[in-house]
Amino acid sequence: MKPSGRNRNSQSEYDPVGLAGWLYTDLLLGLMIVFLGSVTYQVVTSSTGQNGSQAGALPGTTTTTTTTTTTTTTTTPEADELLDQVEALTSQLTEAETENQAISDQGEALGLQLTGAETEIGNLEAENSELQSTVEDLSRSLATVSDELLRAQIPLGVERGYVCFRINERIEVVRHKDPDLEETWVLAPGSDSVDLLVNRLKEEIANAGLESRYAGIVLTFSVSSDAERWRALRDAKAFNDLVLTQIQMFEKTATRGYWEGPRPGRVDGGFMLEIHLIDDGKGAPPLGVDDKPKCG
Repeated sequence: MKPSGRNRNSQSEYDPVGLAGWLYTDLLLGLMIVFLGSVTYQVVTSSTGQNGSQAGALPGTTTTTTTTTTTTTTTTPEADELLDQVEALTSQLTEAETENQAISDQGEALGLQLTGAETEIGNLEAENSELQSTVEDLSRSLATVSDELLRAQIPLGVERGYVCFRINERIEVVRHKDPDLEETWVLAPGSDSVDLLVNRLKEEIANAGLESRYAGIVLTFSVSSDAERWRALRDAKAFNDLVLTQIQMFEKTATRGYWEGPRPGRVDGGFMLEIHLIDDGKGAPPLGVDDKPKCG
C-alpha cells in the first residue's frame, strides 16, 4: 500500500485550500533554501578573501586590499509618503518665514510712517492752538471795538458816561416752546431767579439814588468761560428780556447783551450792567465821557 504523503494531483483537483497550502509551503521552503545559500556564499567568500590575501602576499612585501562596501537602502511606500510630507512642510515653513519677514519689514515701514504722522499731528495741533489763541484775541478786540463804537454813537439826550452795577446772581431759563420764538428764553419751571435779580437790581438803583431817573441805553454783560460764551450771550439776553422789563426805569431802554470773561471778583453766570441815563436835566452835572467806572 502506497503512503498518502504529498498526493498533489488528487488534492489539487478537488481541494483548492489544500493546493494553496502546498504552494505556500513550497514558497517558504524555496525562500529558506535561497537564504541559506546566500549565507553560505557570504561566509565562504569572506574566508576565501582573507586566505587569498594572506596566501598571495610575497615574503618581504606588503599587500593592501581595498574593500568597497555598497549599502542599498530600501524604503517602504509609507516612509516615502512621510518623506514627501516632511519636504512639503519644510517648504511651507520656508515660505512662512519669508512672508513673516516681509510682514515684519512692512511693520517697520508703517512704524516709521506712524512716527512721522504723529510728529505732523503734533505740529498741526501746536499750530491750531496758536490759531485758536489768535482767534480768541481777535474776538476780544472786536468786542472791545464794538463796545467803544456803540458808546461813541450814543444819541443826543443820553448822558455820555454811565453808572455800573455788578450782580453776582445767576438766571435760570429754558428755551421757549414756540418754534417761532426759538431765540426767546423763559424762566425755568420752579425757579425764582428772575424775582431775585429784580430785587437786587432795585436795591442797587435805590442805593445810587436813581429811582426817579430813566435809562436810555443798557449794556448787559454775563460772565462765563470762553468755551461757554454762547451761554453768557443767552443769559445776557434773558436778563434784558425778563429782568429789566419789570423795572419802570428801563421802560424805553435800548439794550444789548455781551459776554464777559472770568476773573477774580466775578461769579460765573453773574452780570455787570453799564447804564447810560437819559439826559433829562436831573443829573447835576450829567455824566460825561470820562465817567466810566470799573465794576471789577
